[in-house]
Amino acid sequence: MNKIISYKLYCISLFFTAIFILSACGNDAILNEISSSSTNTIDKKISEQVFFIGEVVEIKNDILTFLTKEEKLYKISIDSFSVETNIKEFHIGDIYELTFSDLGFSSENFIQSRVESFEFLHNSIKKRASECLDQLTIEQKVGQMFLIRMPDEHAIEIALNYSIGGYLWFAKDFDNETLISIKEKVNSIQESVNNQLFMAVDEEGGEVNRISSFKEFRREPFPSPRQEFQDGGWKEVKKAEKEKVELLKNLGFNLNLAPVADVPDTEKDFIFNRSFSSNPLEVAKYVETVVELFKENKVGTVLKHFPGYGGNIDTHTGVSYDQKELSIFQKRDFIPFEAGIAANTESILVSHNVITTLDSEYPASLSKKVHSILRNELGFEGIIMTDDLVMDGLREFVSPEQAAILAIRAGNDILISTEFEIQIPIVVDAVKTGEIQMSQINQSVQRILETKIRLGILE
Repeated sequence: MNKIISYKLYCISLFFTAIFILSACGNDAILNEISSSSTNTIDKKISEQVFFIGEVVEIKNDILTFLTKEEKLYKISIDSFSVETNIKEFHIGDIYELTFSDLGFSSENFIQSRVESFEFLHNSIKKRASECLDQLTIEQKVGQMFLIRMPDEHAIEIALNYSIGGYLWFAKDFDNETLISIKEKVNSIQESVNNQLFMAVDEEGGEVNRISSFKEFRREPFPSPRQEFQDGGWKEVKKAEKEKVELLKNLGFNLNLAPVADVPDTEKDFIFNRSFSSNPLEVAKYVETVVELFKENKVGTVLKHFPGYGGNIDTHTGVSYDQKELSIFQKRDFIPFEAGIAANTESILVSHNVITTLDSEYPASLSKKVHSILRNELGFEGIIMTDDLVMDGLREFVSPEQAAILAIRAGNDILISTEFEIQIPIVVDAVKTGEIQMSQINQSVQRILETKIRLGILE
């Protein structure tokens, strides 16, 4: 039995154990919360009696409405709370961890609560995204699928002319800038476009810091996650990642191309210094921690580099061939990505490594077989994006024009592009001629718009 099936059976057994323990509660809401959580969360809910963690979205007529990360709304009357809870402590936008004690009773008499659970929000987001989708032309839909490098000038004009999905900022874009000037740039662009953009950046910590490398933004660059853990364990990891997401949020960035979910084989591997650990379970815990922390602050995360770098060379400078069997990926490399998927990461980035046992013809970023594993075996429903299409590890296989078409046909929703001026028109023509199906474009843009709505980028 392969690793994925074993993992699912293990989770199912824990799930039913939790149901048995909590059967005295007599309420479906807590069971629904458990069924969609990781085993760590299950243990937490049992031991700490946490009802849910949610954002206060409304206080009206003595009713508090909380939104959980699973997109469930809980409406709770004020008189349900214990006398120890000061209702004035609640404010719109606050993240609140609601426990049984807050409601004035234990899990044993949970059925006495006045709690109503509503799961309509997910459908509401889908409907809103579908309405936005219907208003877009073919050109605008294709533009939404491109995350392009932040240009040195004319950013507003480019965003309007090509209806791009977002800008990816690099270190050069923060040089000689300040907190105020960057915020003004971001705001001016967002206020000038019809469909607000992903404002994305690679702020991993360690070797890859686009923002904190400059003293205007942080006294010292963020250390690598590996170093964070060595310096102070999980407490230091959470502290640094919290500061990181707050910095991004303050500047107006809504998508971080992190965390790195790769599991290196040895210390000599290219990805080692950027990785958290060589233990897949430790990497999985790190990924889950980062995704949940960023989600609380409504900044999206992008797990990278699927299906896992392992011991491969840098695809920025050459072609990397990976000869591992699928079973090795399942037992090792996939584990952190599965943790991120369970924590509801917004996106997963696919590398340009050639996984010869799966597809010897194309890099993973252009491979339908690799994308099928991500969708169908791992069950990922979010945004799949390519690594930068300008890398040498891809250019040796296809031209920029072919890369864009093949990337979409493989199953990517977003293409990271420098040569968008060539690639967007090529993709539009491919849709019009039927080389790329319109239905696939619609599915991808639907995912993009839903994600933007969840993150508060689009209203």
